Amino acid sequence: MFIADLVLQILAYVAETERTFIRQRQAEGIAVAKQKGIRFGCRKKDVPEEFHKYYLLWRAGKISLRKAAEGLSMNYSTFYRRCMEMKSLEKQEEICSKL
Repeated sequence: MFIADLVLQILAYVAETERTFIRQRQAEGIAVAKQKGIRFGCRKKDVPEEFHKYYLLWRAGKISLRKAAEGLSMNYSTFYRRCMEMKSLEKQEEICSKL
């Protein structure tokens, strides 16, 4: 029984050590990729041409979020995220114009 426990502990140690090395190599690879300018994740889709029109209608309360997204053939969560990005840009422009 003692030998089985010892072997199991040795194997667990080896596995843990290997996992640590894997994480380290992965982190190094990610750092090198970021230095080269490689972007991770999905590429953002372009905003449809009529986005601004639907954005203004939605902000004015004349159309629902889901109807606006449906009109643009977008997912409603994507439409909302883009609206929040647009709102953030408007605030930044407002702050810059005051300077």
